Amino acid sequence: MNGSQRSQLKASLHTTGGLASLPKPASTEVKERAFPVKPTKPLIDLWTHPARYVTATELARYWRVSIDTIYRDIKKGALPAYRIGSAGTIRIRIEDARRYGRPEV
Repeated sequence: MNGSQRSQLKASLHTTGGLASLPKPASTEVKERAFPVKPTKPLIDLWTHPARYVTATELARYWRVSIDTIYRDIKKGALPAYRIGSAGTIRIRIEDARRYGRPEV
C-alpha cells in the first residue's frame, strides 16, 4: 500500500464513520483444499500393506518396540531407511522391513 492509497483509506474511514461501515467478506465458509490429503491406512500387516514405505513410528507400533529401537537399528545400518521430501522424514521400505523382521529388544 503506497502513501496515496493509505491517505484515501484514512479519508474514507473518517467520512464513513470507521471500520463498521466497511464491506464484509462475501463468504465466511471454509474452502476445501485444492489437493485433498489422502488418509493413510494403519499398518496392520507388512505383507498386505498397500504403501511402499512406512514411517519409523508406524513400524515401531507394528513391531511393538520403542521408536528408539528403530532409530538405533537404522543408525547401525541393520535396517535401511531413506529421507524423503524437503522435511527429511525418515521412511522404511516395506520390503526392507519384511527382510529385517522384528528386532530383538
